[in-house]
Amino acid sequence: MNDMQGGLQVNLAREPDFTLGGAKLRPSTREIDFGGKPETIEPRVMQVLVVLAKRRGAVVSRDELIHHCWEGRVVGEDAINRCLAKVRRLTERMRDVELETIPRVGYRLSETSSAAPTAAKAGFRAWLWRHALGVGSGLALLLVVSGGALFGYGFLGRGEQASSPTFAVLPFNSLNSGEEMHLFGKSMAAATSAALNRVGLPLASTAPFPAEAKHNPAEVGRALGADYVISGSIRREGDMVRAFARVDQVEGGTTVYSRVFEVPAEEISTLPDYVAGRIAGAITSTIAFITREPDPTARAGVLRALLSEDPRRGLEVARETLATAPRSGVAQLVFAHASRRVFSHRDTPELERQALIGPARAAGASGRELLPRFGESYLPGCGLSATATPGDCEDLLRQGLAADPQSPWLPTHLGTLLSEVGRLREAGALSASAHATDPFQSTKAGLYLYHLALSRRPDPPEMQPSLRGSQLYWRRDPMFVELRFQGLLAGGRMEEAETLLGDPVAGPIIEPPGDPQPIRSVLAAYRTRAPTDVQRARSECDAGRCPAKSPWRHA
Repeated sequence: MNDMQGGLQVNLAREPDFTLGGAKLRPSTREIDFGGKPETIEPRVMQVLVVLAKRRGAVVSRDELIHHCWEGRVVGEDAINRCLAKVRRLTERMRDVELETIPRVGYRLSETSSAAPTAAKAGFRAWLWRHALGVGSGLALLLVVSGGALFGYGFLGRGEQASSPTFAVLPFNSLNSGEEMHLFGKSMAAATSAALNRVGLPLASTAPFPAEAKHNPAEVGRALGADYVISGSIRREGDMVRAFARVDQVEGGTTVYSRVFEVPAEEISTLPDYVAGRIAGAITSTIAFITREPDPTARAGVLRALLSEDPRRGLEVARETLATAPRSGVAQLVFAHASRRVFSHRDTPELERQALIGPARAAGASGRELLPRFGESYLPGCGLSATATPGDCEDLLRQGLAADPQSPWLPTHLGTLLSEVGRLREAGALSASAHATDPFQSTKAGLYLYHLALSRRPDPPEMQPSLRGSQLYWRRDPMFVELRFQGLLAGGRMEEAETLLGDPVAGPIIEPPGDPQPIRSVLAAYRTRAPTDVQRARSECDAGRCPAKSPWRHA
């Protein structure tokens, strides 16, 4: 490969082919081959890969990248960050290759060696049921399946792709008189449209339908040529503002999602982004499934099962959907995931758990047989196995990624597995990529921050705008807040943990009113190291106010 010291811009037509991490790259044709059919990547992404590969092991500054790949032009931060996120995702598919961010300096492409997982099977089984089968809150079924997230529609496997659904977003009706609330109804729709547009979802024009129109959502959708209609209402009641949001499937006229959101009146300005983030998260968490289900009745059932806040109700809907569509691979997988969600709930009796596991395994195997190029079909084989080791699960998840490189959730699962066996650098890279491609998933944002804090690495500059947006969208989400707090504790970032605990929204989530756990005492002891503070925290834990499994008991 040509030397980069001469300061020339990268001319892909003249660059020779080269190998990196087991992948063959052909700059002149913009192709990358991971051992299967060659894939064509964007010119800018290939240019950045060429520069980093030539300088592998050395740090390349952002200015150098701009000079070599953007011809020294003035380039917006978003364009550079998007390009680097795509490069990072490609390097994650290579063997023993890592793209590192050197804070305030630049980027380094390194070739590393990775050890095989060595965690004991017993420890891994504990991880399996805690994470792979963990119950999510709200829209997220933590690492069970908040469905799939996406950036555009490139993840669909050949032969399994349905047409991309179109969404119509109507202004939210104000249930109060006055112009202010009427305008907030419009801003709710504008924020939701912006969020959907950010993740590449096609939108239908709603110009003919003003906020005060009283139309049936399905009728509106048919008139606009949309597949789904998002609508809602907003009302101010005393010192609280409440918004109701719903998503209706046009074909069949079924409401597949509905939620009520509320904020204090003094925080009304945060409501549009809050609601938009939750709606976008609901859609991106299920899009990978519904675009693979051609039957509208089954598709509506899949959505209702995945988005149900009640695990048992979700399983009931999944069972009904499977009964009406037994040859649907999507219905089989959703039934397996819904069963895992109930299985993992702390209140599920042991006998019920045993009754669930057999049918769930069978459904997962059937789903994978019917949809072998859908990455999420590989998850039940790991999460529902009685004998899988960390190595077995890693192999299976990587098989899924090879079959479906754009899988929305496999990188998150694999990253969590790798972090549990101490491979924090790889886990952080996977979770960073997952969050970058889907900024509206609280689980992905929280896990990225968790892995970052755990490895004691600062937030990469290119991720900071996205992280700020995620914390705005998910500030009230228990899953995001808990993951963020646990990461700060595990990474020893106690001052930041104290700041988060003092946040008026996050604090009550971490330390609910009446909770006897001495979080503040332990944090104070960490911060001051004063003998009196340490003794106070120890005394409170010795008095039984630290649960045996709390993260601060052994601090």
